[in-house]
Amino acid sequence: MESRVARLESDVEHIKTTMNDMKSDLKTVTNDVGTLKTDVAVIMQKLDGISNALSKVPTDDKLNVKFEAISTKISEVKSEVMLQEVKTENKIKDARLQIILWILGLPSLAFVLYRAYLLF
Repeated sequence: MESRVARLESDVEHIKTTMNDMKSDLKTVTNDVGTLKTDVAVIMQKLDGISNALSKVPTDDKLNVKFEAISTKISEVKSEVMLQEVKTENKIKDARLQIILWILGLPSLAFVLYRAYLLF
């Protein structure tokens, strides 16, 4: 009977040792879980930031509307530039005509004045 009691005591000591080891392992696991919770919270905050940033990115429809507006504005500016080009060409033609008239008219005027001088 005593051998049985000794064996039971030995088994109880072994169980106590195992329980102490399990408590130690449980503390380590608890600390690791706490660290994981912190890391997951940081990751969730970063994901929220990324989600907010992505929600602010304009959609294809908004970009298409803006590109259409820019295209329209470019067409308007192009039309205005072409109109100004035509006006400038007309002004240059008018200036050339004025120069030609002066080139032809000034000697003619001088000749008329010379003839008038000779007559008087």
